[in-house]
Amino acid sequence: MGVPKFYRWVSERYPLTIHKVIPSVTPDIDNFYLDANGILHNCARPKDSQEPFPCQYPSEEEIFLETFSYIDMLFSMIRPKKLVYIAIDGVAPRAKMNQQRARRFRAAKDREEEKENRLKQGKPIPEHFFDSNCITPGTAFMSRFSEALEYLVHKKITEDKSWAGVEVILSTTNVPGEGEHKIIDYIRRKKLSGDWEPNLSHCLYGLDADLIMLALVTHEPHFILLRERTDLSKLFVSKKGVEATPLNRCISDEFEFFSIGVLREYLDSEFCTLPISFYDLESCINDFIFMCFLVGNDFLPQLPTLNIAEGALDTMLTLYKKLLPLFGGYLIENGTIVLDRLEIFLSKLGQLEPIVVNKRLEAIAESKGRAPRPVDIGTCHDDLWGLGDDSNDNTEEPLTEPWTKEDVEKALNEAYVASTDPLMESIKQSYYRDKLKIQDKADLEKLKMNYLQGLMWTWKYYYSGCPSWRWYYPYHYAPMASDLVGLNAATNISDFSASEPFLPFQQLLAVLPPQSSWCLPSALRRLMIDKSSPIYSLYPLEFEVDMDGKRNAWEGVVKLPFVDESLLLEAYYSIPEDAFSEEERLRNSCQQAMIYRRGKYTQKIKIRSPFPNHLPDIEQTAAIAEPLILAQVDPNLGLEPQLFPGTSTGVSSPGNYPTLKTLSYSIYYAKLGVNLFGIPSKRESVVVKPKESCSCDVNGEAFYSPGKRVLVEYPWRCEALVWSLITCNGTKVSKQPGTSELLYETVDPQIFMTRLEEFTKQALITSALDVGQVECLVGVRLCEKRDPSSGAIVSYRNEEIWLPISVVVPIELSTRLKNGQGYITSSISELNKGDLVVYIGKGPHFGRTAAVVGHIKRPNSTHLVKIKLRNKNTRVEWNESNNEVKKEQVTWYSLSDTAQILKSTPYTISRITSSVLVKSSASNDPPNHGRPEDIGLRLKFVSKSLYVPGYCRILGDSNSYEFSHLAVQVLWQYKLKFPEVFEILDNSPDSSNLRGSKYIDLGSQLIADIKDWLKSLEIAKLPLLPSSSEVMSKEEIADVEQNLRRNQVDTQEEEVLVVPRELLLFGDEHEKQRNKTNLARIQSLKETVCLKDRVVNISATGPVPFGFHGTVVGIHGTELDVVFDEPFPAGTDLHHRCPAYRGKTLHRNTVLKIHQVSSTKNNNTELVSNHRKKDGPQVVGASHSKPLFLTGSKRTLHSKSGGDSRVLSHEISQLYLNDSFIQNGANTFEEKRNSSTTKNTEDDDPVKIWKQLQEKEDKIFQRNNITSRRQSTRKVYQWRPITTTRKD
Repeated sequence: MGVPKFYRWVSERYPLTIHKVIPSVTPDIDNFYLDANGILHNCARPKDSQEPFPCQYPSEEEIFLETFSYIDMLFSMIRPKKLVYIAIDGVAPRAKMNQQRARRFRAAKDREEEKENRLKQGKPIPEHFFDSNCITPGTAFMSRFSEALEYLVHKKITEDKSWAGVEVILSTTNVPGEGEHKIIDYIRRKKLSGDWEPNLSHCLYGLDADLIMLALVTHEPHFILLRERTDLSKLFVSKKGVEATPLNRCISDEFEFFSIGVLREYLDSEFCTLPISFYDLESCINDFIFMCFLVGNDFLPQLPTLNIAEGALDTMLTLYKKLLPLFGGYLIENGTIVLDRLEIFLSKLGQLEPIVVNKRLEAIAESKGRAPRPVDIGTCHDDLWGLGDDSNDNTEEPLTEPWTKEDVEKALNEAYVASTDPLMESIKQSYYRDKLKIQDKADLEKLKMNYLQGLMWTWKYYYSGCPSWRWYYPYHYAPMASDLVGLNAATNISDFSASEPFLPFQQLLAVLPPQSSWCLPSALRRLMIDKSSPIYSLYPLEFEVDMDGKRNAWEGVVKLPFVDESLLLEAYYSIPEDAFSEEERLRNSCQQAMIYRRGKYTQKIKIRSPFPNHLPDIEQTAAIAEPLILAQVDPNLGLEPQLFPGTSTGVSSPGNYPTLKTLSYSIYYAKLGVNLFGIPSKRESVVVKPKESCSCDVNGEAFYSPGKRVLVEYPWRCEALVWSLITCNGTKVSKQPGTSELLYETVDPQIFMTRLEEFTKQALITSALDVGQVECLVGVRLCEKRDPSSGAIVSYRNEEIWLPISVVVPIELSTRLKNGQGYITSSISELNKGDLVVYIGKGPHFGRTAAVVGHIKRPNSTHLVKIKLRNKNTRVEWNESNNEVKKEQVTWYSLSDTAQILKSTPYTISRITSSVLVKSSASNDPPNHGRPEDIGLRLKFVSKSLYVPGYCRILGDSNSYEFSHLAVQVLWQYKLKFPEVFEILDNSPDSSNLRGSKYIDLGSQLIADIKDWLKSLEIAKLPLLPSSSEVMSKEEIADVEQNLRRNQVDTQEEEVLVVPRELLLFGDEHEKQRNKTNLARIQSLKETVCLKDRVVNISATGPVPFGFHGTVVGIHGTELDVVFDEPFPAGTDLHHRCPAYRGKTLHRNTVLKIHQVSSTKNNNTELVSNHRKKDGPQVVGASHSKPLFLTGSKRTLHSKSGGDSRVLSHEISQLYLNDSFIQNGANTFEEKRNSSTTKNTEDDDPVKIWKQLQEKEDKIFQRNNITSRRQSTRKVYQWRPITTTRKD
């Protein structure tokens, strides 16, 4: 959970840290870390339901497969270069279990209450609620999830080249520790051991707000967080407008980045002007992290009068900047808390307690029984603190003389006096008595020391790792800040005894409620639900949730009894070990994290699929798994507040990481109502104002002139192309498409003013960015697409956005450009045996997938690759006549015909098939509570050109539409079940009383019944698509699938080809590189694609495995719906239109068309039969633009009859499988050829090459004195050209 409300606060105070994920903004990432529990919780919820407890939940298999797809989507979005770390929560420290226990008990209680409410309201109750408490270490569910992720890692490394190039660490649920802390521990131990690189870039995916503190504590400046975007406005909007169903692709703009580096620069801007001589940003960052602990975290409750929503963090920052110069040092030094400084800091915060309490009482009085609104405690209270004026203008001041020892003693005495303020005495007594049952000073001192020890534990947990697995804070509430005095008298508060983590089953007993006892092994359930159990009292069914002063249910304090550790362990060990099965004992063990790397298929290790009905076994994994061994470091050492030596920051940050320092700027503070989450902020934001930019130059020589590249989206360094610029006096300069010439013209100056005002207003509201005085606007086109392999820009968007020149950055400040980043090409030397390729030579095998057997790299000549085709031939003979018959069987009805069939009016049918808004006559009746509900079928929305394929079709531009027999059937069912709806609409022939904002008045129960029935229909699962889309219905896809299976050719013979490199695609080529291959001579990637076209995936870096074949079933501009022949982890069902895990929506340029439906004849060279013959091998050859077919056996080259034969086998295999033999071997025919002054055009002929290999083989046989008997068994290469017969 992290720190409540912290993410929103830090984002609104420092808004330039946030940017939605788009291709142009993603910096280069080395290490990508994933908190798998956050992904699992997301995927365990139904996609289309916003209810807390929906009626239908996905199955376990669906949850895991959706998790696969989610991880693959995140990987494709980030594309890390070196490491992927997937961390699942293991056993947590005892301090975290208090919060885990409270959340799980609360969730179980909420489920029970929801069931009771549904029974009272007559709502359907699902057969089973998904019990999210099973997402706890030690459960069978989490054990299976860990095994599923192991399969995913093996599969992705084996099949996906983008995964094959990185190391993958998987820390499963059996590795102790919270997932995010296991990730930080990896970074910590690597840095402390010196096994670290400067300028590594990191991205961490997760939902917890405390990830910001964890990222900050690493002192790694090139760190960004990735998470889903939050739109709080949805909580207040009852109905969205009608929109097309999102395509099943990675919707990147639903995610956002949070830059830790930009946050560091914001903090630097706030603190660097303080009047101190000892300024150190890294130490200030540690203090900032520590201050955030005071407003609550997973291990300690917040101080009673410190609430982020009331401005507590703003107040603390202001106070910190006042006290730091007087302290002469930091709150955290040498990895520990300086207690006298902490005491003074807390006492100053405690002086605000009367103000906070009085404002809260006023808010309660005004709330009239509702939840009170948050109060605003302000930021500066210098008169109360006695620390100088209220200035907060971030200007430099003369150095402040730090306090002397006597000054510190005086401040501590003042703190003690303030703690006895008589105005707060009665309030404190009531608080301690009612909340904590404390009435004497001894108990209060114990509370204070426990809280102080909790601060120590929490800091050490972040700084150096878990100091104690068994310590916890034994109270539900924190002390008052003003009572935290006399801290220096505390002894042994930083001494934590060494301890071991709980076993997984012990944690289950500690955190699960009795409703989730099914998650336990059967031998342990009795301890939880049997009244005679010694720990039965730990599992109450009823408990108090304190909502005093809380607005949201999740903020309530769950007052459960704390677990008696000794009692729990005694009960646990009373169960004999043999009561557990072997599988349960494995679940209950502690294990190591594993690191996976791609090998070279040296061992045949089969990985069984956890979902055999959907995903196949991995017959031979390419992943090598080893235990992750990290260097042992002193557990007392932590991440020192310093950058790793050699780390660059600011404009020198690698990979175009965002930085404020690409421009000179100043900051100030203002309440602007910054809106990042759909609701304007009420708090203060740090406003960034770039300093004056260069003067406007329209002569084409400036860095921002049309046709030049620049960096925009400050501070995120996105590359863009300047297209035009306009000055304040109306001079406009534009780039002429296709030329280097510029067009000068004069426009209305008001255009400049209008565009500037629009940008200025938007920049202040969304970014707290003040552009200042502007004389020139620049029109740029952002990057639309990047090459996944190199990061190079493939294309720019067509639309222009206008930016003030003050926020445009020269391209010279791009670190991508400085590092010479360009197109990355695949080289033959990087090939491994078993790598997949797609053959693009002319002939019947065009587009077929093959595996690399070996290759020959010849200097200055053709590179040959030996490949083995996959068994299934993708050649399909479509029976067009059958398809035409099926098309004719689909009957379409006009609106009037449909109305006549249903004995209704065209108006009624038009409304029912679109949208019908209704309200209950009793406005407060559930379920709508006065809000309008839509009971239409939503088959079409003509005004927005949207329709449901298979049920409706819109005819051309006439806005007329027709309905299929399926739609007519649904309408009949609707009329039979709910005739009153049709009657109301039929009796309004002019429909005037139902248009506009009027709603049909229906009873609440009838509305609920109609909504439930609509949800049960198939159309509720089908997509609503634009009329510009060409799609096939579910029935049409099923017909195509059946025809495909009936006509597909299944070739059983092994087919081997030797082909030039240019006839192969390896999946990681840039689009322009593909055009340099033989593909450009066969077909263009831009060639028109039609429905039912056969395609092959030629991208090795996306969600679909490289080389998979499929059929086009939908076209949405440049996006294609494809049903692939095989299932894959990231596959979908295309909104219930195709088999599960086989559909995907892809960009047109990621697939290659290999078949047209318009012809039953193959346009390429006909298939040549090459059957294996018993009397010896047969080889078919061709010119160098065609492949060599090798269908013979290699067994004669690998005879086991003697040592000489094994040597021979090795040398022969080296002849065509090893580059080094060809490149480095003496007197090879290649060297002789290259030394020749006359080049023979036949030297590139594969037939001649293989004849020369035959001669080389003869020499090897002679050198090894092979007997004539053995010579008679060696392979003989026979050649004949491919002959084709034209069929008229």
